[in-house]
Amino acid sequence: SGNAYGGGKSTMRDMIKFQRGIHKHKLLDELAFTEVIEPRSKNGKDFYYGYGFEIDLAHPLKIVSHKGGNATTKVEFMFTPQADYMGIVYANNPSKGYNEFHQLRQMIRLQLGQE
Repeated sequence: SGNAYGGGKSTMRDMIKFQRGIHKHKLLDELAFTEVIEPRSKNGKDFYYGYGFEIDLAHPLKIVSHKGGNATTKVEFMFTPQADYMGIVYANNPSKGYNEFHQLRQMIRLQLGQE
């Protein structure tokens, strides 16, 4: 369920299927996906927004992410289009989770040999 302003619900399995569909160009062809993750507007030192995703350009391989949540949960979904690497953090306390999101971003960078 959900609407244009959010409210959608998803599972880890859904998020993995979504990432696989994007990476294998089953949801968007390569040209459309390239447009979606193109940095469009600046949102901090190395962060930009594309169409629906935040793009981290702090290192050579960009990390693409999207955050969401509600009154009881917080979620961040991250992936690297170039390396087919992804991570998901579900936090069941919406006042927390930012540290975990930062740690996930650092773990992805370490896995990619960028730290």
